[in-house]
Amino acid sequence: PDIAKKYSRENVIIAENTRKTLAEMCAKMSGNPHTSMKFIGITGTKGKTTTSRFISELLSRCGVRNLFVGTGGGDFSGRKYINTTPDPTKLFPILTDAKKRGIDTVVCEVSSAALKDFRIYGLTFEKAVFTGIGKDHIGKGEHESFDDYLNSKRQLFSDYGVNFAVLNADDKYSDLMRRGAMKS
Repeated sequence: PDIAKKYSRENVIIAENTRKTLAEMCAKMSGNPHTSMKFIGITGTKGKTTTSRFISELLSRCGVRNLFVGTGGGDFSGRKYINTTPDPTKLFPILTDAKKRGIDTVVCEVSSAALKDFRIYGLTFEKAVFTGIGKDHIGKGEHESFDDYLNSKRQLFSDYGVNFAVLNADDKYSDLMRRGAMKS
């Protein structure tokens, strides 16, 4: 394309979806650590942190070394990340470091923004948990509508390989998440 000619002295990557491409590049530059790791994802409006930390602690007590990725989390040097689910420039190096430390199980809070922004693109979640959904995060800078928010959450179950789901039966949208998991 013409843009490549314009920047012929520079490296140019032309992508249909720059966020997906960023995740793919970060994964590759980090040695694709995720390909030999097991992921458990937790999503919902409320309860992600509590549920994630509970699962991580339960796994630890059962002798399964694991990495918690979520609110209040950070890398192994103690640096904290800002978002509930870090962007790929932080996430993939953290996964590489975890692999070097012999950790191959990751318990990950998965925010709707992470799904919408492709922060976890390329990961496969064997298991996922849906805590429920409320009307939070609707508005400027987040989700344009409740349907957008709901469909972002559903992506974890429909697009990331989930083969085992734990769903909050008290939430009226659990069946929608279940149907998403059945397709993968």
